[in-house]
Amino acid sequence: MLLLHCHRHRHHRRCVVVVVIIIAIIIITIIIIVIIIIIIIIIIINIIIIIVILIMLIIIIIIIITIVIVINIIIIISSSIVVIIIVIITSSTAQGGGGTFKNRKPIGEVGGCESGMAERSH
Repeated sequence: MLLLHCHRHRHHRRCVVVVVIIIAIIIITIIIIVIIIIIIIIIIINIIIIIVILIMLIIIIIIIITIVIVINIIIIISSSIVVIIIVIITSSTAQGGGGTFKNRKPIGEVGGCESGMAERSH
């Protein structure tokens, strides 16, 4: 439309220059808008990558903490089992071995053959 107006106008050259400048401004504006859109897309992709990396780091930290907790629980349980086994072994042999308290004399009471030795030593 502007070009038709320029043909009718007597200053045809000036009018063509103005149309060319307007077209150049429109093209430059479109290029700038496309560059801005590309920059925004790159920024969004970088933000997404950073978020994914942070989520992966959080998952790795949670896994490490879980492993440490499980290892500590295993250590506590195994040490408790060892203590229980030691208590069972020492308590069952406290009266002289064998694991039972049947026919055992209280500590300090002298038995049959021990009484003869005790009399000889006195």
